[in-house]
Amino acid sequence: MAGLGLRHKAPIAVIKLARGALANTPAQRLPLVGWAYRKTVRAVWGGRERTVDFRGLRLTPPADDHVFTAGLIGGFYESIELDLFERLAAASRDVIDVGANIGIYACVGAAHLPPGGRLTAFEPVPANLALLQRNLAQNGRSDRVTVEPCAVGEAPGATMIHLASGSGNHSLAAAVTGGGRGALPVRVTSLSDHLGAGSPVDLLKVDVEGYDGYVLRGAARPLHEYRPTLLVEFVPRHLRNAGFPPGELLDIVFAGYRHVFAIDEPRGRLWRCTRDQLARHAGRRVNLNLVAAANPAHVEVIEDYRRSA
Repeated sequence: MAGLGLRHKAPIAVIKLARGALANTPAQRLPLVGWAYRKTVRAVWGGRERTVDFRGLRLTPPADDHVFTAGLIGGFYESIELDLFERLAAASRDVIDVGANIGIYACVGAAHLPPGGRLTAFEPVPANLALLQRNLAQNGRSDRVTVEPCAVGEAPGATMIHLASGSGNHSLAAAVTGGGRGALPVRVTSLSDHLGAGSPVDLLKVDVEGYDGYVLRGAARPLHEYRPTLLVEFVPRHLRNAGFPPGELLDIVFAGYRHVFAIDEPRGRLWRCTRDQLARHAGRRVNLNLVAAANPAHVEVIEDYRRSA
């Protein structure tokens, strides 16, 4: 826990334990739990802007974002997802990060790409975009990453993005955020339109707070042509609030991929799963990430990680 004294390490350790115990349970939704989490992080972080050592990188999160700050200063932010992402990026040449936010995945991916590899990061919110570009620059990765200041969805156009209290929770669906923090106009593209013919993609990460299904719908052509390995969020409640059936996201994933794995990050679990197993979660309040691969080399990366974990 870089830069933390003993009095700071104990509260962060408590947060980490509480995440594992309470995630995806009714207790997680209690207002008192959220209040205690935010108060603990603010006591450690102090509400000031700081730059943190994380996975060999220097990252600056928003000063008022308790989710990023706790995970980064504690060193446990999406550890399984990032472990896999850096290994998969090292075995890829063309990587896309949809919902790049402040650039954690973009920086990690760019740091592990092979020579000649490229990463494209999509992020429409100006405050996030500024930190994304700053984090890339302070890690010397700007030359390996193309930043696209727009949202990604089913089809090109324009819409509003609805702001949330956490910088990682903004959404194109007002019902996901509650709509209480305002909205900004954004340009939207689709991956089928953005990626011209002959533009391959090896690895695609999607985390857009309920619009993940629309991103995959709008990526039908590159998904069919290139079968990129997917790292995509699966939060049925958010999908429904965005008007997207959770079962359709599963249909898209399992139609193109035989090797699908689920990640329950707070509990440190990564397991091979079936559509039926995930469908049973569709009516529950869960937050999982899925990894789907067709590339044999990427499947082996994932299996090697499972065996070593």
